[in-house]
Amino acid sequence: ISLLNYHIGVLRLEPADFSKLDDAVRAVLVKNKIHLRPGCKERLYLPRKELGRGLHSVEFKSEHMLLQLLDCLEKHKDTSTRRAAILKVGNNNKTHLSLIKNFLKIKYGLEEEVTKKKLEEAQLANLYNEIKNRKLHSKLYSARNNELVSVNDSSRWLKKGSVRPRDEAGFCYIQDRNVIWGAEGMSQHCNQSRKTVDHLAMRCEKMLGHDYTRRHNEVVRCIHLLLLNKYKFKSSKRIRSHSVQEILDNEYAEIKVDTRIKTDVKIRCNRPDIFILDKRQNRITLVEVGITSQDSLQIVETEKLRKYDLLANELGLIYKCSVEIIPFVMTWDGIVTKYHKTYVKRLQIPMNVEAYIQSIVLKKTVETIFFDRRRGLESGPNAEESWERASLSVILGAEMHKQPIPSLKQVDNEEDDVKTENTKNILPLILDGITTAKEPTTNTTEELELEEEIEVVEILQEFKIFGSKLPTEEEKEPQIYVANIFAKNDVYARSRFFNLLNTKHKIKSTKACVLKVVPITEDTSEMVVKNYGIKFYYRSKRCFHNMYKEFRAISRISAVEKLFSDMGGRHEVKNDMIFIVSVSEISDEEVKRPGVKEFCGDEVMFPLFEKNINKKSCTFVPKDSNIFE
Repeated sequence: ISLLNYHIGVLRLEPADFSKLDDAVRAVLVKNKIHLRPGCKERLYLPRKELGRGLHSVEFKSEHMLLQLLDCLEKHKDTSTRRAAILKVGNNNKTHLSLIKNFLKIKYGLEEEVTKKKLEEAQLANLYNEIKNRKLHSKLYSARNNELVSVNDSSRWLKKGSVRPRDEAGFCYIQDRNVIWGAEGMSQHCNQSRKTVDHLAMRCEKMLGHDYTRRHNEVVRCIHLLLLNKYKFKSSKRIRSHSVQEILDNEYAEIKVDTRIKTDVKIRCNRPDIFILDKRQNRITLVEVGITSQDSLQIVETEKLRKYDLLANELGLIYKCSVEIIPFVMTWDGIVTKYHKTYVKRLQIPMNVEAYIQSIVLKKTVETIFFDRRRGLESGPNAEESWERASLSVILGAEMHKQPIPSLKQVDNEEDDVKTENTKNILPLILDGITTAKEPTTNTTEELELEEEIEVVEILQEFKIFGSKLPTEEEKEPQIYVANIFAKNDVYARSRFFNLLNTKHKIKSTKACVLKVVPITEDTSEMVVKNYGIKFYYRSKRCFHNMYKEFRAISRISAVEKLFSDMGGRHEVKNDMIFIVSVSEISDEEVKRPGVKEFCGDEVMFPLFEKNINKKSCTFVPKDSNIFE
């Protein structure tokens, strides 16, 4: 933009040149996946308060600058001979600068004098007309024609949210609804309706019990954490580690989530999403969350507001306090009504939290729509090709890069190279890892016999990483550190290695380097269960705790995965809070834990129970009728 400020009006550039510059800018955005090609390009240039992305258009900016320059020259042509000469040369040569007013009148259909304000309005109207002429792109902006919808509040996630550019591109792509499905067909879930974004996002009955409920519960979880901080149940603001409890009570308030409220009179609707009893102000608040579509936004919000009227009357009589009902309703694409702002103020939700909730709803909608392709439900010989053409991998996994697994021969060569290095200065670090789920796959033979073979797919890998500080003049041969780290790929392993250097040896990542990363593979072809003892310590909310656990597993990686699952279930500890000291294979005599020891030995047998059915026995025995005897 700074270069354009110097050259617009000086160089002889035509309108087509400015349009080509806009095309080049959009090509760069598409290349970096900040804008998806099937998305609405006009939306890029709309302001963020109007559901746009706030990108400056070179074409629009040149029109403003040329108009201001021409007005300035005409205004001072009587007092400045230089400006009068510039204006005269432009009129004689009929440059784009001298003809800018007539050009704008013809382009935008302006009848009155062209001013800066009217030009801005005409440019916005031109963008909206382009969007209106498109069937799918116009569905989002149909909310502008609804008097009860607030476009400014609906675009809060674009103004106040901290969404990454690639995620923002994915969310806008879903809102534009111009998704390339490849082969047209019916919905894979219900097989009753045509596969569209609106149907998969809100209208499919088969997805109500899991995908839509999960999206609804995420909104409830955000509001629940905000209420816990408000009423001093907790002071943490980390939404990822927050788990919703049904009933919480302290001296300030009592909060219930998705719990039936007991009353003297039987009431059908007695289970609000959130029940809040403010003990200080003697007030009850019922919060009801709803995610819907644009067609039924006002209906759902009114329904949520009136749904618990009978319950509110009974609670007012029982607790002898005031009761208010607050609906928190938005569409799956983040559209809200003009009354939503009032409800947000009554709940005391900050603007940044409201923006985060809108982005969470859009994120869960993206996962809901594209999980069917992610799980491989798309059928047909050209399913993968259509999936690539749709560019939907940008939305789901733009940051996920699969790392190639080197062969055994390469690993041996790398290990041989490592052994030649200086081993006197090598210090052991702490093992650490990141675990993911593994699924067994079954293979069928070509013959009629169906033999199931279990193939262990270990996404978690073990790496041996060598690193040190960067050499300096004072320390030309720095100390070498080595660590065995469990991670999904070498990128995560390097990150964990730098974290360990900073934690244990106070070496920052900017002053450290990785010398070698060696993947460690383990032979699991025998499929023999072994005993593993793991020494580790973990960090709780208060301090560090040492611990030793034993597991029966096929490999070291399987044992580490079981450790992470066990610590997460028993102690609610995250994987990055677990620091493994050693993973060693132990014999049956060295096993200490009773839960593992009972499976050791050759005499362990697992009985197979079979149900013997006597064909002669019957539950009901027929008898001859004796009526005519």
